[in-house]
Amino acid sequence: MQDTMAFCLDEFRRLHISNPALKQMTIERSSAFIYHKSGSIPTLLSTVEEHLKNRRAFSLIRVGNGEGNAFSMTQPRSHPALFETFCHEFNGQNHFPISEQVAEQFCKRVAMAIDNADWRGVRSFRMNELKLIPEVIEKKSAYAALGLTYARDYLRQSLEGDALRNTTITSAWIHLDLVDEFDALLALGREIIVITGRHELHRIFKEKLGNRLIDFIPVPVQRYIPESFEESHFGGRFDEVCSILSKDLSGKLVLVGAGLFGKIYCDVAKRHGAVALDLGSLFDVLSGKTTRPIFKDYNFRGKRWV
Repeated sequence: MQDTMAFCLDEFRRLHISNPALKQMTIERSSAFIYHKSGSIPTLLSTVEEHLKNRRAFSLIRVGNGEGNAFSMTQPRSHPALFETFCHEFNGQNHFPISEQVAEQFCKRVAMAIDNADWRGVRSFRMNELKLIPEVIEKKSAYAALGLTYARDYLRQSLEGDALRNTTITSAWIHLDLVDEFDALLALGREIIVITGRHELHRIFKEKLGNRLIDFIPVPVQRYIPESFEESHFGGRFDEVCSILSKDLSGKLVLVGAGLFGKIYCDVAKRHGAVALDLGSLFDVLSGKTTRPIFKDYNFRGKRWV
């Protein structure tokens, strides 16, 4: 453990970039920087409406520390902690582990999905990560420390490589900012597909949307414990859901809440013409579940559906 935490600290120092420098680089090297709710939500809704109307593909994908753990698997691995911390994230969503070779290929698909997104939600500008990362290292959380470090560095790499010139950068918590306007979002879609682990929402989506809900694709909820690998998300649903989405989805709105898997689902849907949004724990809010510490910063009173 001591060696692992020393590695985390070394990586944090090696990849350090100041908050003002990262923000300035984001402003200068992205298509737009729209981080706060007052600007991001109206702009997102109008963008979704325009793309649906013109049957143009679009995706919004959010990046957190779990995606940072995935990014670390796409590069040469200099320490066993990189695979170990990815497994911490992945096993929480799948329960059953996968091999390091399979994990590398899966993580490359996650990174490709994020690279292909039109809007990317990032953590870096809401809280002081340069203060937070040393704190989680002190608490001996290699998973959080490396995830936060590599998510931040992936943003820096993308900006330095001019890969975000056509990408809007927004908040990783835009899905929670969207809760108040979720009905307005639903009103934009003539044909809607929902992918979530919150199966209890199916009936209510059907009541609200009627024939506009053309598919509700259930996946295992995070922390679900399957009896076998074949019943896990990766073993039992991942390829199947990708196959379901691999058809003409032009003009369709696809709403996704499925962890790391959801990033890939959004990308598959976009590549087949859809407007795909990574909404994550918004579905937990609708289900009345408090699953994230950040929820305390929001007033979700009256927003639960069940």
